[in-house]
Amino acid sequence: ECKVYPSRYWFKDKASDKIKRSCHAFSTFFFTKLKNNAKDLPKIRYAKVRRWTKNVDIFHKQYLFIPINDAEHWTLMVVCRPDKIEGILEQKRRSKERGGRRAAAPSSTTATTKPIILYFDSLRGGYQRPHSMLIREYLTEAYKEKLLRDHQMDASSDVAATATATATAVTTRNQALYHL
Repeated sequence: ECKVYPSRYWFKDKASDKIKRSCHAFSTFFFTKLKNNAKDLPKIRYAKVRRWTKNVDIFHKQYLFIPINDAEHWTLMVVCRPDKIEGILEQKRRSKERGGRRAAAPSSTTATTKPIILYFDSLRGGYQRPHSMLIREYLTEAYKEKLLRDHQMDASSDVAATATATATAVTTRNQALYHL
């Protein structure tokens, strides 16, 4: 079980090993850095913040906590189940191999088995599309890099281009991967 705590430093220094293995809390400056470069292409924005998770495999975490300070107002974005992205991509690949025919969904499939982005805002109570788009694009670029790294592909190869195109197609569609 993962709980939200008021300070990233508490999370880093005091959280149990179990919580640390299943969660990642970004610095409060992460989203600010990402947003300040919003006019850049997603690949360039990702390059400017990629070192923030160089020692963390965010796709093996159950929860990512992203604190946001926008116009002197704090909100929180939580990416739930980023560890399920690979399974969804594998299902899509198998479906494509079957000619687009879908296999029967297992009866245990629920919304909690798919990645989801939650946005918590005490004042507006609403969802900020620009914020979630920046996070979605960040996750897309991070996943493309993970695919390339995991398969030890040369970024200029046809296989790498195919993997990148697949990751982009799946992760940039609202309903395809990140259900809001």
